[in-house]
Amino acid sequence: MRYSKHLILWGKVNFSLIQYFTISVIACFVSLSFANIPLVSTPSWTSIDNDYSTGGALYDVTMDGWIDYCTGNGNDMASNTNAIYVNQNGSLETIASWCSDESGYFSHIYIGDVDNDGFPDMAVAYLGF
Repeated sequence: MRYSKHLILWGKVNFSLIQYFTISVIACFVSLSFANIPLVSTPSWTSIDNDYSTGGALYDVTMDGWIDYCTGNGNDMASNTNAIYVNQNGSLETIASWCSDESGYFSHIYIGDVDNDGFPDMAVAYLGF
């Protein structure tokens, strides 16, 4: 993955109290402590996909009890598709299981059950030109 913005994202990937998912971008490796939770200085996961990721969300999209990772891809340097990386029993896949049909200049993502049908809905910001 290529990144055009600094983004550090963390959240629980599985239900263990000590394993946290972190993404570090553009060699911006920082060692910090947050609420006595040590953060690592290298990414715990990377993707093989070569996209400009400008937004991300952690959500159980597959509704299997494991938190999946969704990315909003594309910026003014490249048009990309959005992607979902499925968490398979505690490990995120390195190649996206799902990509949007259209590519574009996407960014921030919101995921939730907007229409109350019991299934997750995804809203993605688009930098339309």
